[in-house]
Amino acid sequence: KLMDSTARHKAAWQVFRGPLTTTVIARTGFAGGSRVERTVTFYENYPRIDFQTTVDMRARNLLVTADFPLTGKIVERTRGIPFGFASEDPAQVKLPNSYFLMGDHKTYGFSAAIQPAVRWSDYRFEAGGGVALLDRGLTSHELNAATVSLTLLNAQDYYRQVHNIMLAGQGVRTFEYALWPHTGDWRDTDIVARARLLNCPVVAITHHCHAGDRPRRASLASLDSASL
Repeated sequence: KLMDSTARHKAAWQVFRGPLTTTVIARTGFAGGSRVERTVTFYENYPRIDFQTTVDMRARNLLVTADFPLTGKIVERTRGIPFGFASEDPAQVKLPNSYFLMGDHKTYGFSAAIQPAVRWSDYRFEAGGGVALLDRGLTSHELNAATVSLTLLNAQDYYRQVHNIMLAGQGVRTFEYALWPHTGDWRDTDIVARARLLNCPVVAITHHCHAGDRPRRASLASLDSASL
């Protein structure tokens, strides 16, 4: 059941445009007096769209997601898993044998819409091309028809009937994720490397100016394979 959406609240907008990026900031209310701030960054000549969402959570017992309604029929869903990837046709998902279902699945039912992903998931359109969802530590990727949802916060006061304040999700948290649209296959677009780059960004450090004793360009190590 949909309890609330930021679309139901009036937003305060700010837009900043520079030579390399355009940044849009939207601040809205949310369920139970919560507040949400979303920062979306568009790059010049770079297809990645970055999202930074800060949630000041005041409501309880809610599942908070970021939803992306896509246009076109999705014919392949691929996600990162430990040491590889898994692909499937969303229209032909086979449910696991009951022997492999966990206790919660047997109690509440099994849904193939929500699947764990490591760093990324990709959605190929029937008409060609697709879009990848990249994340930083947000493993619950959901697909319902043509809407992709990323779980940001599962604010629950109880876990298996045991009160757990650590899971209540109250307070301020910031989540980072990105979209990468592409015209070809996810392999050709090198989505795996794009996801790693999002998780391990380049860090710039300022220092005082000095002549230094190192050359203008140097290398400590090199790789001959893009998969490493």
